[in-house]
Amino acid sequence: MRKQGPLIIGHRGAAGHAPENTQASIRAAFDLNADWIEIDLRMCKDALIVVHDDTLDRTTNGNGPAANLNYAEIWPLDAGQGESIPTLETVLGLLPESAGINIELKEPQTLAPLVECLTRRDECAKRSVLVSSFDWALLDNLRVRMPAIDLAPLTKRRFTDAMTAANSLNAYAINASHKHLSRKHVTAAHAQQRRVFAYTANTPKEIAQMLDIGVDGIISDYPDRVRTTINAHANRHR
Repeated sequence: MRKQGPLIIGHRGAAGHAPENTQASIRAAFDLNADWIEIDLRMCKDALIVVHDDTLDRTTNGNGPAANLNYAEIWPLDAGQGESIPTLETVLGLLPESAGINIELKEPQTLAPLVECLTRRDECAKRSVLVSSFDWALLDNLRVRMPAIDLAPLTKRRFTDAMTAANSLNAYAINASHKHLSRKHVTAAHAQQRRVFAYTANTPKEIAQMLDIGVDGIISDYPDRVRTTINAHANRHR
């Protein structure tokens, strides 16, 4: 998975440039030279859908829980600028061959259909696929079902606990809030052969701070800002 310098991971596509988790946002991320995208996964009645909240109110002109509806009822909703909530299948079909994807699991009911989808498509053999979640037990369940899958426990403040979980899971990375990350955390993770991906660093100052402490990936609504800051940082350290 590794490239020179930190991975640039577009948060919910490129949420600073287009409606989050939509096809437009995902295309924008790669137009802005993101290496990967990060998306959120939930289950409606009959499909895996790419949406952050458990209700449709904030991100669409619909309302109520997505879990109560079929995808045929969700697809016509406006998720911003005329965009629809896509299925996971649609998103995977948008990815360039070289692109990776970080799938954040939001709820347990996504687990079985995700395993089926990734296995049927042989997706993990085709590209870098990382599955993250704040529900570490869910990741443990996924590890049993897909022993070779790359995992990342998500954490806001509990980095030491996340490290323990990562070691138990044999996780690829720890996804941690940039607000609570330090060089000490990154050094400790690297000592255990774990990578650290920082979310959601959006300002040049935040991004530069993450570069200074040596993170392995930066998740941002603005992948273009990350690229610009990486280039400026490299020039300063020549």
